[in-house]
Amino acid sequence: MLRLTASGEFDTTFNGTGFMSFNYSSLETRAFAVAEGPNDSILVAGDTDSSNQIFVARINSTGSLDSGFGSSAGGITVSDPSGGGDRLQDLQVLGDGRLLAAGTVDWCGLLVLYDQNGALDATYGTGGFASECSASEVFYRVFPVSGGRHWPLGRTPCLLPVFYQTGALI
Repeated sequence: MLRLTASGEFDTTFNGTGFMSFNYSSLETRAFAVAEGPNDSILVAGDTDSSNQIFVARINSTGSLDSGFGSSAGGITVSDPSGGGDRLQDLQVLGDGRLLAAGTVDWCGLLVLYDQNGALDATYGTGGFASECSASEVFYRVFPVSGGRHWPLGRTPCLLPVFYQTGALI
């Protein structure tokens, strides 16, 4: 993760160098999605390379992990919905501050809902996870729309699943 000034120089107010990286435990993290969070924070989502777990993290405006965010470790929530092949590829901040992520779980489309502090929202789908497995779908983006519905976009052009705000498939 890096932050540049308007003139394209490294912003040294961010981690003292203008860039930062982080890992979870000894696992390499790979970021595929980023969103702007509260108080100029940065939200990042992706996977852990060797174990294929998914993660969401919040980085303070100063370039450090936000110790008040996450359930697995300071600043990060790591979860494993299937035991392998999992990845988050999009992250949206909802109007109420919750985080909605889209991705893949065992070659099925995956939506994940987190609360404002990075904990899985257990009221959504099954333990915070909702998935659709027809046609080996992969969700690349998710769009929150009126009425609390979520429209994920994936690899299969003729499949447009719609999920209720509870994580149930419409």
